Amino acid sequence: GMLESRVLDFKRVILTHVNEGVLPAGKTTGSFIPFDVKRAYGLPTHYEKDAIYAYHFYRVIQRAEEVFLIYDNETEGVKHAEESRFIKQLEIEWQNKEEGRELRREHFTEATEPMAENHFSVQKDKGILFRLYQLLGERGLSPSAFIRFVTSPADFYLRYVLGLSEEEDVSEVLEDRDTGNIIHEVLEEYLKPYVKKVLPADVYEELKSSSSEKIRGKLLQALKLDEIKGKNYLTFTFMEAFMKNFIKFEEARLKKETITLLGVEEGSRNSELPFFRMLETNEGTFKIKGIADRIERNESSHTVIDYKTGVVDPKDLAVKSVDELFTKPEKSKALQLVWYAWIYRSKLPEGMALKSGIYSFPKPSLGLIYAKVNGSELMT
Repeated sequence: GMLESRVLDFKRVILTHVNEGVLPAGKTTGSFIPFDVKRAYGLPTHYEKDAIYAYHFYRVIQRAEEVFLIYDNETEGVKHAEESRFIKQLEIEWQNKEEGRELRREHFTEATEPMAENHFSVQKDKGILFRLYQLLGERGLSPSAFIRFVTSPADFYLRYVLGLSEEEDVSEVLEDRDTGNIIHEVLEEYLKPYVKKVLPADVYEELKSSSSEKIRGKLLQALKLDEIKGKNYLTFTFMEAFMKNFIKFEEARLKKETITLLGVEEGSRNSELPFFRMLETNEGTFKIKGIADRIERNESSHTVIDYKTGVVDPKDLAVKSVDELFTKPEKSKALQLVWYAWIYRSKLPEGMALKSGIYSFPKPSLGLIYAKVNGSELMT
């Protein structure tokens, strides 16, 4: 580690994981003594620890001819890896090349080969075929199930045909999927009384003051805890910001257009109306279903909206042809939107304009990101 580098000099230094929270570690040590008490009585805090590691960092690179600082910037849900402050400091201190120092950035993407899988085959006997027809004809095929079939047929077989599911881990830290569920539930409960109505300009006034309490209550219920602290509190603040930005976005829309809310969480267990469409094929009639987070209408078109608490890239919602939806896994979100539009199209009069889009909570500046097929936002 860093401490073992004392009084040693190297020509070439390679440091990995040069990320905030690792180098320096920051406030990670658990202590029963509050921070303010430590400061008042002159006890060492994480500031002193960071200073020690800053000294070791600068000392180990002091006489090196080459220094490689490696960090990652992987994004996972609302979490984002950040380069260490030491790299920022070096960029400022070493920007004068006349001193014989040169700082260069290079970005690398790991090119990995897919792991070899133990493939197995399943003979479609009468029992398997019965389960498949039961799934497709009675329960219905959702976009997530279809995407799983395309990406991993074995997983589809285990989960949807045999009915096996992954064992849920008991955790005191909120998972990314729980974050999305809470946001969805708060919006569903708040907007449900406005279904089949024109949304007034001040529809979100009450939610402005109550959203934090609503989120807090559902978060505590999901975690089965009495208070929010640590990483859960950080997630809570993210969710608060998500909701505030969403309300601002919606209020801006309502100033420009008249919006009639036609449905929320259509197709879910709490929904009054089903959200599916029957597909007739040579093999039989199958049920295509989904859950539409929100359906609305303005002066020009109907729109099916899906909420995402993860980052969405607009290019992943654009395809040149329908075939790309079924052959490119990265277009799964576009497939979901087109899937929902195809279901809802059967409920509309001929010629009525229809769009399908995503609102990404981490990227409110993008607004509604519409699916595009061959450059057109209209779902025909």
